Amino acid sequence: MTQSFSASQIDSPSLTSPLHIATLECVRTGKAMPFTREQLSAINKAPITEPVAVNYLGLVTDEQADRRHHGGHLKAVHQMSSATYHKLNTEFNLKLDLGLLGENLTTTAVDGYEEMTEATVCIGDIY
Repeated sequence: MTQSFSASQIDSPSLTSPLHIATLECVRTGKAMPFTREQLSAINKAPITEPVAVNYLGLVTDEQADRRHHGGHLKAVHQMSSATYHKLNTEFNLKLDLGLLGENLTTTAVDGYEEMTEATVCIGDIY
């Protein structure tokens, strides 16, 4: 089941309103903190309740300690489905909490649609 649309499809008159395929459950940001002796990390994101602006570098209140590999242009916002945590916790007998893998947006699929996971979300998709 295709859940995203190309730019040409968005301009199509047959697409009259957006589909509700997932619910945004949580918005998260993090601050760079000591991770190892020599390095900082902001991977553990905590829920926020205040409105936050998003620009081409990401959520303005979010930090990334390693800007070479995380955040910035074309790496601005990280979305993850809560189903990914369920899968990891089940398959590897873990107890990972939401936000621990660095996502800014946590989503849950609407009934009848696939979860927005690594298997269904691709670079260039528009939601």
